[in-house]
Amino acid sequence: MNIYSFLYLSSIYLFFNLFNGIENIDYNYQLIFSASLIFTVGIAHGSIDNYLLQKKYKFSNFKFYTLYLTPVILHILMWFVVPTISFCLFLIFSAYHFGESHFSDYNIKSNFKFVLYFSWGCMLLSSLILFNNDELISLSINYNNSLFLFIYSSNIIPLVCYISIAMTLMLIIYLLINRIITIHDFISEVFHFGLIILTFFLFPILISFTLYFIFIHSFRSLNHEFVFLKSKKIIFSLKDFILILLPHTIIAQIFSLFFLMLISFNIITISIPIALLMIISVITIPHVVVMSAFYSN
Repeated sequence: MNIYSFLYLSSIYLFFNLFNGIENIDYNYQLIFSASLIFTVGIAHGSIDNYLLQKKYKFSNFKFYTLYLTPVILHILMWFVVPTISFCLFLIFSAYHFGESHFSDYNIKSNFKFVLYFSWGCMLLSSLILFNNDELISLSINYNNSLFLFIYSSNIIPLVCYISIAMTLMLIIYLLINRIITIHDFISEVFHFGLIILTFFLFPILISFTLYFIFIHSFRSLNHEFVFLKSKKIIFSLKDFILILLPHTIIAQIFSLFFLMLISFNIITISIPIALLMIISVITIPHVVVMSAFYSN
């Protein structure tokens, strides 16, 4: 069991006991908990994309920020014009990114690794939606937002979930047969596989996604980034790493707070859950491209 699994398992145990003691935790408290972690650790894990990309391609600051912010601005506009397409794009990019990050510690050279990444990510997101389907529909109704109801209630979600689970298992077995991973790795992956799905089944969607996103995905990425920057002698200690994370993390937090203020004053008329989804998605799109280049290196 690695450190990410230990942290994830510990957090599951904590929340399992918490939900046993308190049958219904108010949604607002769940929102505060999730937002607090996502807007600190979650944002931080993508706050040094400039270092990761510029180190490889030798971009100037101007060129980097132009290339990075252009899709951010375009995606924000898309959310107001074609929100359903924006949401679907977010799911597709996120699925690939989660899979790529999860298997980044393995030396998989075959071209089918891209199928594995996407399949694993589809398994993750489709099971999250499938096991929290009723909650998503209820939240959409409560917040007067029917934009994505047809997705949540669609028969496509269970189909994608079952196909991606089967495909992911077959691909992991293929890795084992071809000795790309060990039997220990195989057991570990199946364990993670079951644990994540169990979490999605047991807990509300905000809690279950936040636990995965922070304790497995973000911490793993932060560790990879720390090791990389240290190897390039850009940083020399954990303190250096934290200091290098702060500038873009704070800027993203200020932007997010400003956006949420516009909503609270009814200048922008969308619900808070959709706003949080927008913020996460517009940050995700360019980050996925940067991390894909980073992992390929």
